[in-house]
Amino acid sequence: MTILFDLTAVYDHLTGIERYAINTAKYIIAANPENSYILLFKNEIHPSLAKESALPNVRVQVIGGCNKLLFNQLVLPMKLRSCRADRYFFPCFQSPLLFRRKGIVNTIHDLAVWDCPETIKPIMVPYHRLSYLNAARVSRSIMTVSYFSKGRICKKLHVDERRVGVSFSGVSEQFLEPDVSAEKLAYVRKKYSLPKKYLLCLSTVEPRKNMSLLIKAVAELRKEGKLDAELVLAGRSGWKTKQALGSLSSCTHLTGFIDDCDLPAVYRGAEAFVFPSLYEGFGLPVVEAMACGTPVISSDAASLPEAAGDSGLLFESGSVSSLKCAILKLLAMPEDEREKLRSRAHRHAQKFAWETVAERVYHRICK
Repeated sequence: MTILFDLTAVYDHLTGIERYAINTAKYIIAANPENSYILLFKNEIHPSLAKESALPNVRVQVIGGCNKLLFNQLVLPMKLRSCRADRYFFPCFQSPLLFRRKGIVNTIHDLAVWDCPETIKPIMVPYHRLSYLNAARVSRSIMTVSYFSKGRICKKLHVDERRVGVSFSGVSEQFLEPDVSAEKLAYVRKKYSLPKKYLLCLSTVEPRKNMSLLIKAVAELRKEGKLDAELVLAGRSGWKTKQALGSLSSCTHLTGFIDDCDLPAVYRGAEAFVFPSLYEGFGLPVVEAMACGTPVISSDAASLPEAAGDSGLLFESGSVSSLKCAILKLLAMPEDEREKLRSRAHRHAQKFAWETVAERVYHRICK
């Protein structure tokens, strides 16, 4: 079997969606060497897949391009038509509107464009809706990352549930087996100007992540004299960053993008990881924090109860009072209870190893 992976999106950003693409390709190729593979990249081979790109059963196509919309809808389908494969897998975004072939397997990570369109650039809402509707029509199978998203896809796009597979997203080994020394912790504290005690939130800074709720909750707790930890917000700027952050207090620290090699130490150094997002297809940072042994507080929105399992504290989405109660409850836990929570969380995170995720994806591709 020849399987084509569209990896062109990893050139533009490196968020959870792009990591999903890189790792599913990496682990599927390693576990199934009997197949042939075609890897499509934009402008350059991504360094994370340089080793796989050099394998004898792997053929690489590098496509030049700049404008994302023109590239995805005009340049990419032209290249795809020249590639002969049994399966065409699109792990980041959906297949181009002008591309038709048997064996298309699309990934739809969430339906935010219908469920919370106000958190997305207005001009992009109809474009993504059209892409999802097209994917539902042309796909042999559809992959998604949570049962919540599967339910929404089946209902909204009128897709038979037998055509939709759930893989979840994966956690890299650097999180499952973090090597975080005292020297590394000191290094990241200095590099990112981290306070001595901090609550951490890591995500793209945009309205859907609801960071303003967390900023307000921490500011109120500190004003009430109930919290001495400060707040660290990590992640690249997204859409409407200023609106997403609201009014910043002096105890809030913005780090910007965190290098991958530093992430386990930044997670581990936190008193707790707090994820107030209003909507997620999965919620990978929740599982990454758990893998690093950091207690997690998450909103109960969308797929996040699936990501947290029984190993994190959930609060009512959008409620400042509920979030404040969760923060105080966690920080007031005796150390032996927090240690039990850490152990349970680490076991939960191991369910999302990339080998397991890639196996589920490969099964759906072959189905």
